[in-house]
Amino acid sequence: FAGRKSMRSGHVAVVKRLVSSREVLVDHANWGRDGSIYLNAPVVDVSPQNDWSQVRVWNVRANTMGTTAYNLKGFIAQRFAASN
Repeated sequence: FAGRKSMRSGHVAVVKRLVSSREVLVDHANWGRDGSIYLNAPVVDVSPQNDWSQVRVWNVRANTMGTTAYNLKGFIAQRFAASN
């Protein structure tokens, strides 16, 4: 996630599963500034061009998708070799 006033250094989350072309599940920590680890948290693409440049993140406290659209800086992809 790109930095912003409320999180100057940005944020890193690990994509654990592709749910659809507009939703992934991530593992990340301290999202609610509470030191907690969040596993399989839904993140949805809300960018106008469907390019994952803006996302919304699941709000555990409210038990719903968050209302803030966060800018993404990018993804780091890792390819896995097929096992035989």
